[in-house]
Amino acid sequence: MAVRLLVAAWMLLGGCAGQVHAGGTKTMDTCPVTARPGDDLQGMLDQVPEGGMLCLTPGRYVGRLRIGRAATIRAQGRGEVVLDAEFGGTVVHVACDRGPVVLEGLTLTGGNGSQGGALAVTGMGAEVLLRGCSIVRNRARTKWLGAVITVTHDNQVVLERCRIGDIEGDDASGPGQAVAVTQAGKLVVKDSLVVERTGKGGSLIAARDGASIVIERSTLVVEGDGRALDASGTTTDQPAVTVLDSIVSGGEAIHGENASILVERSVVHGDIVGPVTLGRDTRRADPAFEGRGPEPYRPSGSSPAVGLARGRGRDLAGRERPEHGATAGAFEK
Repeated sequence: MAVRLLVAAWMLLGGCAGQVHAGGTKTMDTCPVTARPGDDLQGMLDQVPEGGMLCLTPGRYVGRLRIGRAATIRAQGRGEVVLDAEFGGTVVHVACDRGPVVLEGLTLTGGNGSQGGALAVTGMGAEVLLRGCSIVRNRARTKWLGAVITVTHDNQVVLERCRIGDIEGDDASGPGQAVAVTQAGKLVVKDSLVVERTGKGGSLIAARDGASIVIERSTLVVEGDGRALDASGTTTDQPAVTVLDSIVSGGEAIHGENASILVERSVVHGDIVGPVTLGRDTRRADPAFEGRGPEPYRPSGSSPAVGLARGRGRDLAGRERPEHGATAGAFEK
């Protein structure tokens, strides 16, 4: 309950210009500044006033971005907007002590950073929202904090209707963590899909000392010997994880050690190691994904995830969820 109240507080924060709220991001009808492939993206971003917006037309933008104050970067028009670091460092580095920083409709790729390949948040108390983003083909180093996304030092990251996958490793053992949260970092994953093949020691979402994580209406699938969800702390500094209306699947689906982990109205497939509280309507079963078509991780008609969750808004593919008895996971059936 404490974690859910904390999430509600995050989404009600006004921040600079008060752009983040429970329903998402207040948007402007027109973009005050628009960039095109080949423009000096960092230079244009540096000229945007605090709390302002930079829109990107479709195409590939090569290089890395550093965001030092509240701002919105939004994909504009039809077609993919790609930020590609070409494995030369972190794609987006947020280094401010407040927010919000909003990334909308972007593809982050080619990241390779010691503290976050696609996204690193290194301020103190920054608020970052990624909505409708694809985080693909980034490198997750096996060294701790070398994840695709790293959240530390009381910073807050929200992933809403995002996809994370196609992660590369830095050695033969495969990739490390997709998302690493520690040192009182906060993470919310909503209506999102995280899928990857990892070896031993790797995980999709890893929580460490004092981290707070909420996973809601999302699908986590680890293929290989890694863990889908890994929460480990100490007796005095335990991470807290709440999983709601979701699917968590893997050989070792959930691993907990000195952590508070609550799972409700969800499907868990795979081993559970350590103390995990399986609350109401949680089912230990194969999620029975369709395994074909454009959404292979959409539950089939026989899946135990069908009708299990609460309805609210649209799924990752844009389908409306029913008011009651929605399908657990990122995709509505």
